[in-house]
Amino acid sequence: MSLRARLATVLAVVMLAPLTVAAVAVGVVVPRAARSAGENAVARDAGTAALALAARCQAVGDMAGMAARRIAATAVSRGVLDVDAAAIGVREAAASRPGVAIAVVDARGVVLTSAGTVLANAVQPGLGGAGAGVSCALGAPATGSVPLLGEEVPIRDAGRTVARVRAWAPLDRPALRQLQASLGLSAGLAVLTAGSSGGPARVATTTLPVAVPSPVLAASAAGRMTGTAGGYRYAVRDATPGVPYAVITLSEEGGTSLVTIAVGVLAAAALLAVLLVWMLARRLTGPLAGLTSVAERLRSGDLDARSGIQGNDEVGRLAVALDEMAENLQGRLGELQHSRDALSETFDRFGEALGRTHDLDGLLDTVVAAAVHAAGAALGVALLDDSSGATSTGTLDRAGDGVAMTERVRVVEDAAAVAVDAGTRALERLADRAVQRGDCVLEGYGPETGPAVALPLQAGNRMIGAVALARGRGAVPFDEGGLARVRALVSHAGTAIANVRVHEEARRLSVTDPLTGAGNMRQLSTTLSREVERATRFGRPLTVLMLDLDHFKQVNDTLGHAFGDDVLREFARRLEDCLREVDTVARYGGEEFTVILPETDVDGGTRVAERIIDAVRAEPFGPGELRRAVTVSVGVAAFPAHGRSVTEVLRSADSALYAAKRAGRDRWCVAGISPEAAAVSQAG
Repeated sequence: MSLRARLATVLAVVMLAPLTVAAVAVGVVVPRAARSAGENAVARDAGTAALALAARCQAVGDMAGMAARRIAATAVSRGVLDVDAAAIGVREAAASRPGVAIAVVDARGVVLTSAGTVLANAVQPGLGGAGAGVSCALGAPATGSVPLLGEEVPIRDAGRTVARVRAWAPLDRPALRQLQASLGLSAGLAVLTAGSSGGPARVATTTLPVAVPSPVLAASAAGRMTGTAGGYRYAVRDATPGVPYAVITLSEEGGTSLVTIAVGVLAAAALLAVLLVWMLARRLTGPLAGLTSVAERLRSGDLDARSGIQGNDEVGRLAVALDEMAENLQGRLGELQHSRDALSETFDRFGEALGRTHDLDGLLDTVVAAAVHAAGAALGVALLDDSSGATSTGTLDRAGDGVAMTERVRVVEDAAAVAVDAGTRALERLADRAVQRGDCVLEGYGPETGPAVALPLQAGNRMIGAVALARGRGAVPFDEGGLARVRALVSHAGTAIANVRVHEEARRLSVTDPLTGAGNMRQLSTTLSREVERATRFGRPLTVLMLDLDHFKQVNDTLGHAFGDDVLREFARRLEDCLREVDTVARYGGEEFTVILPETDVDGGTRVAERIIDAVRAEPFGPGELRRAVTVSVGVAAFPAHGRSVTEVLRSADSALYAAKRAGRDRWCVAGISPEAAAVSQAG
């Protein structure tokens, strides 16, 4: 292209490019960015408000629980409540958290004493007021005109409910405005309750100066959790087990001034024009300056210097010749240093492998990658024996019908140089031969790969697997230097792999009951704590079963402890058959077991309990001809309905189990949900 044509092209770009950018930015990019930023802001505010309400619900519940325990300890004697002493406890609890009301009510809902900011329409002595029925834990909102965050906790003495403590905080407009200010929310805030007959949600409280637009309520009821409607951007967070109200944040749709945007775009276009003109001058005069700089760098010993200039004119041809000369010189030097660099890289990789002694696949991947690099291979495979029963005779055959090895790691360095899948199968066969021989096996050219080699992995005098490598089609055979590096690497890798297996087995045994193979108390505690935390964070159901074999002491006394051990092992196996892979079985102690059922509500837990009881009833227990019919009792408890912590859920499940025992055994019982209800509700 001539100089005149180049100049005309650059000038055209200088004129057209800024206009194109301005049109796109003003017409498309800016409104879209503004809309996205607004939606993200209201969604973030909704999440923040929902978390804050959950924290306040938790605080109200903690306050009620603390007051109930204090009153039970100081104001209850032999099942009789001292109202004056209870009043002192109520006033102390109310003083500890301003803005929260607290009351003690009897079994009929009559207020015995109260303190704090008591709402006029929330306390109606004799009419069941004082926040009756409000419970954050059960997701029960207030039924009156003012929304409340409340909780109810029984005052117990000798297992009997003497009275109940109710604590609540108003969620009216002043409280909501205070929450909005404390959180620094930019959007308006509203609290919703479910509408009647499946209609739109009802606004309980709002900080907006106007009513929440009905199109927003209709859109949220239809399941659109974020979006725009009625001139507002909105975001909805549904009620969770810890908060009985949905939260919605709104902000008016606004636009960015197009005049301001246009001025900014024009300024950017001016800067772009200046830049393009500068680039034009550099394009015309820069090649000679670049060639001069490259020549000076090469003269100083910098062989990485390249001009990168292409073209058919004199300057372009000179630049290509200079770049090719530097490339050839650098290639010669690289060939001389390759062997030393490969050796250094191999031992660097080996050092990395030694640092991963608790990760078998990671260790194998590092070893194979180091071997591939050290040998200049295109494909590498590591195989290990399927069990720890390999012998020193060079075979991994456990049953006499073949070598029992499994591919664990494959590293592909150059997929274009080998047929990866077919080459992998060929390397597996070569590894089999190396293990059987107990020594290195070399193979020439094949249709899938170039030269290949396999070396056995050993731990002491025992074969545990093999590493097989292949170069690309047409590559030179393996030289002695490369093979020596791979041998040095593989000779130490076998011991490291054996140590990892020992560590993995020890870790498995540390969380396993040695008699039944089920989890032990350590696994139960760790798993249940993790599942409770996950259920709390994501609002997912979680159910725990507590199981105990009926009259198991009689089995041990009449048939012996060895027979009892067989029954426990068989019971653990039948339990596993009744559960999913995500469920956890742990031996709680003696003949008592615990089952953790993630993502399962109470109804699902009772179905699992019924399935377990049927499986135990199905056939007698015991080895050989000596058989004994055994039954099992099951207690069912769910989080958070029956407990807010690991200890409370286990205690509820244990109480339900003993209720099943008292009801006649060979059945399941569910822990009670409300404090004043019976200890269990049972069906089974």
